[in-house]
Amino acid sequence: MSSVPVLILEGPGDKDAAPELVRRVSDYQVNPAPNPILKQSVPILNRPGKLEEMVGYALTRENADSVLILLDCDDDCPVEVAKSWVPRLRSLNPARKVGISLWMKEFEALFLVSAANIAAAHPRYNWVSTSWDGDAEAVRDAKGQLSHMMGPGHIYKPTLNQAQFVACLDHDAIATLRCFQHFQQCLAWLADDAAAPVFPALLEELA
Repeated sequence: MSSVPVLILEGPGDKDAAPELVRRVSDYQVNPAPNPILKQSVPILNRPGKLEEMVGYALTRENADSVLILLDCDDDCPVEVAKSWVPRLRSLNPARKVGISLWMKEFEALFLVSAANIAAAHPRYNWVSTSWDGDAEAVRDAKGQLSHMMGPGHIYKPTLNQAQFVACLDHDAIATLRCFQHFQQCLAWLADDAAAPVFPALLEELA
C-alpha cells in the first residue's frame, strides 16, 4: 500500500525538504500531498484545542489519505509531547491515519552526522569541518553549528540549504539516531493498511 499524507510542518525550509526526506526514506511508499500546513510548532499545538483544530483541518483535505505531524521539539521532550498528543488525537476518532514524528531538537541533526557527504556534494561552501563528534540529537542550535562548519562568508540557510542537503544524507549515520528510527517506524505504519489509526499506537514504546 502507498500513503498520501498531509504534512504539518514548521518553517518554509521544511516545505520542500520534509517531503523529499519522506519520499526517499519510504522508497515512495509514502508520497506527501502538495501544499503542507506550515507555521506550526510544538508550543503552538500544545495550546488547548490547537492540535485538534489543525489536524481536523488536515483531515478534510481531499488530496490526501492521512496526516503526518513532523516537527522539531527544540526544548520540549518528544516522548512527553507524544504522550500528551496521542490521547487528544484518539479523541478525534479520526477516519484517516494521524501520525506523530518529532525530532529530538532539530531536523538539522541529520545534517550534522552527514557533514562529510554534504561537504563532498557542495564544496562551494569551503567547509572547515566535515565531521561531527557527540550526540547530534542533543544539540540545540544545530543550524548554528552547521554555519560554523562552513567556510568564512557562508552560513546555513534553511530555505536554501535544507532541501539540498537532504539529497546528500549519510543513511548509515542517520540510521543511528533514535528519532530517525521512530520516523522510519512512522512511515512504515503509514504504508500499512491494517495499522492503528494513530501513531504511536502504544505509548509504552516511547519510553
